[in-house]
Amino acid sequence: MVRRKLTIALLALTSVSGFAWGFASLGHCAASRRQHFEDKVRDICAEAARQAVGAEPAATAAP
Repeated sequence: MVRRKLTIALLALTSVSGFAWGFASLGHCAASRRQHFEDKVRDICAEAARQAVGAEPAATAAP
């Protein structure tokens, strides 16, 4: 009975701490993810504009 209660308490504690760690990570890296997304959208829009006017596509460098 004690072992079962200890297992349940440990599982609950690790679940809560895992979710807390995940949400903290989301908040911490938000600016970096936002900047990466904006860079990607900028590149896609620039490429679409080049193709619309008939220019040659620019060589994209691997990140």
